[in-house]
Amino acid sequence: MSGVDINSVVTERIVATVYCSGDYIMEFVTSSPLFMNKTSVAAVSGTTNQYYITLRWIPIADQYGPQVFCAAPIDQRQLTGPQYCINFVVGYRSPELNTPITVQGKHELLVFFAVIVNFCSSQVLHLHWALSSRIIQYLALLVS
Repeated sequence: MSGVDINSVVTERIVATVYCSGDYIMEFVTSSPLFMNKTSVAAVSGTTNQYYITLRWIPIADQYGPQVFCAAPIDQRQLTGPQYCINFVVGYRSPELNTPITVQGKHELLVFFAVIVNFCSSQVLHLHWALSSRIIQYLALLVS
């Protein structure tokens, strides 16, 4: 869940990673709030197996409350991975959190991604959200 302000610009990136040699993502099937735009699929610079779309949205007052965005990747063989969703809550801000500090001798790692059904033999495709650090801090607080 992510709180967003009315009339503020929301920009998020969705990245799919394929682990099958020669496979690539050609599209993301999406279900999105009214007026949310997405870019065409592009390769992540410096990688050979990651593809992304960028979302851009300015929520209006009529969209106050929860607005759901869902996405599923489609590869070049027209195989679709499962759909994953995020709930944007318009008119509510995410909590302001203190910047986390590293404590020597303690190591914790928060990885935020979803595993998608394999597209090729024993390989896995990951779809993850490139969320703002504020949201990741909030998620880390919830699991700690």
